[in-house]
Amino acid sequence: MRYFFVLFFALFELSAVAAVKNVIFMIGDGMGYNQIHISQELLGKKLFLTTLPVSGMVFTSSANNRVTDSAAAGTALASAHKTNNQSLGKDPQGQDLPTLLEKLKKTGKRTGLVTTTSLTDATPAAFATHVSNRKEHPLIAQWLLKNKVDLLLGGGRKYFLPLLSQFKKEHYELITSTQELSHILPLKNKRLLGLFHEEHLNYEIDREEIPEMTEEPSLSQMTQTALQFLKNSPKGFFLMVEGGKIDHAGHEIDLATMAREVLEFDHAIEKAVAFAKKRKDTLIIVTADHETAALGFVEATDIPHLQSLQVSAQYMIQKFQKDSEGKFTEESIKTVLKDHAHFPDVTQEELQILQKISNRSVHDASVVLGSLISKRAEVVSVSLKMIQTGNTHGHSSAPVPVFSFGPGAQSFTGTMDNTAIPLKISKLTHVSLH
Repeated sequence: MRYFFVLFFALFELSAVAAVKNVIFMIGDGMGYNQIHISQELLGKKLFLTTLPVSGMVFTSSANNRVTDSAAAGTALASAHKTNNQSLGKDPQGQDLPTLLEKLKKTGKRTGLVTTTSLTDATPAAFATHVSNRKEHPLIAQWLLKNKVDLLLGGGRKYFLPLLSQFKKEHYELITSTQELSHILPLKNKRLLGLFHEEHLNYEIDREEIPEMTEEPSLSQMTQTALQFLKNSPKGFFLMVEGGKIDHAGHEIDLATMAREVLEFDHAIEKAVAFAKKRKDTLIIVTADHETAALGFVEATDIPHLQSLQVSAQYMIQKFQKDSEGKFTEESIKTVLKDHAHFPDVTQEELQILQKISNRSVHDASVVLGSLISKRAEVVSVSLKMIQTGNTHGHSSAPVPVFSFGPGAQSFTGTMDNTAIPLKISKLTHVSLH
């Protein structure tokens, strides 16, 4: 009798493994445990992802640093190999590493990459490119074309413009707006290139404040379209979905903005699970590449103040006006911070700090403003100096969660290295990454 039960469960597990046809790999960039907790606190509700039936813990170090960047982490998640920070799809010796996307495409599966950042950014690029430096954006765009990824949705339009005629020859349809996205039909032999911003998409929290965002789809909208576009592939599909702006908000110590990005990522996960529940052949993996900024709350943290914020630090920076010398004016700083950051007053020290960054990029200035707002709210984070000068600009070595749903989900319980995730996926889909 004991032998019968052992055999039964072994056959059951094998049948589950054999059933994996589609893989939806969802990555919250910079989304550690604290990002999930903070988001739930600020949103006042439980995130859907915490209800997924299987969870585990993932360690994230790179080959040359205990603190990984997104390039090395993305490479580990895409290829099951450690590499050095800054490197994409190559090992520490510079040799190309085959990726899950590339391997699964060779079996006949259709492939897709969806992100709220530029499609040439580290995480999406890690699945389909092989470059020594993550900043080689034009070359990364060429790799995405070379690998004929069937669906590409995100930002980074400026890097693709020189290649549009070549993409057209490879049967890509170009779309640039939410309206065009909503009318896409999954026609046979057609590929899709959706470019919704010159670089990164805007923050979700600013959607009501920025008129142009009507042309930018949300992550959940892009995910829904991707699933409909890929679902009829006879041999299945591999889709990577990244909530990339979670990381950006983390670098800017902008917790209200980060929470809205986590929430939208959570909505995308809901779309994926709803799709998978109608089938028995789709595995969903949800994880992060690393944690950003070592964020946390303490007893004194002013949560109501953080909850009151309705626009991003980036939005506020762009509302500051400059004088004839190019400095942010005191009046505009005080007005914007009163209206949007809910500062009853602005100290002379804060004014001086903000005026000193008048000529910096919007992102760099937002790092400083986000830090000031979070300092007032007693938020715990990595130092501003580390964000501005560190190799990873504020990542931490903290482990990150992994959640799973569908056939083979139980394989992702317990603690593991990030390289174990693609190895498990490769076994469940019967491909080899070696």
